Amino acid sequence: MESTKETETVEATSKEEDAAEDEASSEDEENSEDEPVDEPPLRTLSRKPRAAGDPYQKLCGHRVGILIDVSGSTTNYKDKYKKALRVVRDNLAGTGSVVGVRPFADQAPARPNRGFAPVELDGPGLAKFDRFIDDLDKEWPSIKTENDLVNSNYSIALKSALGKGYDEIILIGDGYIENGGLVPGRSGTYSGRVFDSIDYADQLRAEGTRLVSLKLDNRNTENAKVYWSDSPYGLNNYFPDELDPPPGFERGTEGAVRSKNKNRKQLVKTKWSKVQGEVGSRTGFAQGRRSPLYVNWVFRSTKEYLDRLTDRLIKTDYDQMAEHLDALTSGCTGTVTVNKKLVDANGKVNNQADTSGFTFRADRAFVDQREESDVERSTGKKGLATFNFAVEKDGTTSMSIQEILEEGSVHKLRPQDVSGGKKTVATCEIKNLGKGVNVSYGSGSDRVVTSDVSNNSFTISGLRGNDIVNCTVHNTAGEPDLSIAKSASTEPRVITSDGQEFQASYHVSVKNSGTAEGTPESIRELPAAPQGLRILRVEVDDPEITGNSLIKEPIELNNDGSAWVLPKSAMKPVPAKMTRSAKVNVIYRVDNMADLQGNLECPDGGLTNRVELDGDNNAEACVGLSIPSVGVVKFINGEDADTREEAATTTGGGDTTITYDIRNDGTAPLERFTITDERLDPETGNPAGAIVPEGLTCNRDSRVEKQGDTITVIPNEPLANGPVITCTWTSANLAAEPGEYHANRVTVSASAAVPGNQKLEEGDIAPVSATDDAWLFTLPVLTGNMPLTGGKGVWPFLLAGLALALGGAFALRRKTA
Repeated sequence: MESTKETETVEATSKEEDAAEDEASSEDEENSEDEPVDEPPLRTLSRKPRAAGDPYQKLCGHRVGILIDVSGSTTNYKDKYKKALRVVRDNLAGTGSVVGVRPFADQAPARPNRGFAPVELDGPGLAKFDRFIDDLDKEWPSIKTENDLVNSNYSIALKSALGKGYDEIILIGDGYIENGGLVPGRSGTYSGRVFDSIDYADQLRAEGTRLVSLKLDNRNTENAKVYWSDSPYGLNNYFPDELDPPPGFERGTEGAVRSKNKNRKQLVKTKWSKVQGEVGSRTGFAQGRRSPLYVNWVFRSTKEYLDRLTDRLIKTDYDQMAEHLDALTSGCTGTVTVNKKLVDANGKVNNQADTSGFTFRADRAFVDQREESDVERSTGKKGLATFNFAVEKDGTTSMSIQEILEEGSVHKLRPQDVSGGKKTVATCEIKNLGKGVNVSYGSGSDRVVTSDVSNNSFTISGLRGNDIVNCTVHNTAGEPDLSIAKSASTEPRVITSDGQEFQASYHVSVKNSGTAEGTPESIRELPAAPQGLRILRVEVDDPEITGNSLIKEPIELNNDGSAWVLPKSAMKPVPAKMTRSAKVNVIYRVDNMADLQGNLECPDGGLTNRVELDGDNNAEACVGLSIPSVGVVKFINGEDADTREEAATTTGGGDTTITYDIRNDGTAPLERFTITDERLDPETGNPAGAIVPEGLTCNRDSRVEKQGDTITVIPNEPLANGPVITCTWTSANLAAEPGEYHANRVTVSASAAVPGNQKLEEGDIAPVSATDDAWLFTLPVLTGNMPLTGGKGVWPFLLAGLALALGGAFALRRKTA
């Protein structure tokens, strides 16, 4: 056993806080054996959403926000910040760009009513920006003690940028999120603000904002304290092991568990050698018990943290900050985005179709800040492929884009109609600085789109800096390739009586191996109706996994005279490369059980259901049938005495032993048996009162339950055909008077193990039963020695008694003679 001496209580920052926690919880300890702790829900992170546009796109004519860290670690770099902001001013002045600057530390702005509100850098705006840069020193909060200005609150900085309409935000800092003041005397990184930073960054992306971060220097985080903001404990530097750390953080190697004394606010340490299990669900050992693990977090990488916050991360230092801002804000590029759409033969767009993986090649495009030839891009999940182009100042350019289709591809280019009766490979919309620009097709001035249908290509000429171009290319969607499969439950349906109604269930799947979605014209169900059964109806329901259901809603099928038909209108389209399924329930009624004998098992018998999609595209499955039957033999003193003539005999003294041998005479396993025993009038055979089998025991580890005059026997597993359940009891008063008969009858009812999906309602499966009579004769009281006799029944004993009486009379006559 692991020793409790290996644990110690985790200490709080101050003794006063620990004492307060102990006092607050002492009453709980006295009154509660195990009071639960309401822990907060764990926070989880989704994948980083893709930001609008390209994070490498230049910023001319855009709305740009700059967030700069002015916490204590940056106080020696004010001049370098000024130099970097002047580079931004020089690059964006007169370009139509709007710039805002938000310094942050504990708050954003770091000082009340400071910062630089977004302004276009024209004449008046440029003068304002110059004054802001000159007075940048005033953005740092005043230092009152040597411990001031140590905090960087990235979450509040990002939150302050929400709803401002920024096209791009540049986040400048070392990435070390430090939150002091949440708990007096505890400065460190609080998880709530780490998660909040990520949430706010994702909200900015959802607004269409791109985020770029300049990570300055290599901040040492080895001694960083990380706290669980939502902790229900006063000691909150431990996290539930199941909570995944955000990027940049990882689980440490210090563990704790909840205190055994049920203190709602206390954890105790556990030695790391005592930690067991898989990461995310580990346990620790403390105070003689094993409990869910709480583990410390380590702030491991400011780079990974900033990389999760932003779309592009630039690792640099204060000396190179101006150089990188120059690269971000100088020069202008435009973008061409190709939007792939799949259409049917009539040109109708299928917005649900998979448009990923289509490849386009541009004759020239801007890649990593330089122009390259024959640049290829493939469409992503949204069907988009984007190219950048560079334009000299006051100049124009052109770009040719070709769709690359593999030989034999089913996705053929479908030209689109434009005004003037012309055909075009692509239709394009162009905006410049937010304003729509006229586009011509074939010929014209300004921006012109020309097409080469034979080569699946188009060219856009007259492109200018800041042009944002969206072009749509149509392809035919290919063809669906549908196939059908069917399976059935392996459990036979249990049939017990005429008039019984039951259902047989089948699983039908339609697979689409083609390249376009498709819906079957119809599905025809042809269930078998063996002699003795009648089909009442056929129903189609959702499968167990409803997300891929073939049907729009549950439906009862109509019979067209030859099949039960699921119409196209009731089915959902099957997407390309996917499968949809449904559950088919055929409801039967038993008209004559006798006709079912010998026609039970698949594949020759049972319930075969054929399904047809079209032509030879079909499948079938079979559900077997089983008819339960039970048999019983009653023994009295070891004899099977079914009739008066075969009656067992007794002298009337001692106990009578009664044995029931119960067997399964059918094909369905039997799981529950009810035994009732009753006296019969020996003269009339009519019931004459119940016999209660007191002290009955049965083999096969059976459980025996008594309810009034009835005994229920439940074996440890259902009884199959072959084995026998033997039950025995003894009676001291079963025998009749001397010279009289005792008759009785046992009835055994059995319930079959019925598949759960067979029943239409509870109680619709009748039990099966069997009876067996038993007779017992009590011999008359006779004197003298009885000869040994053989034979069964009472007659050998009566004849032996008669012989003894005649012999005595003969001896008496001789004596008197």
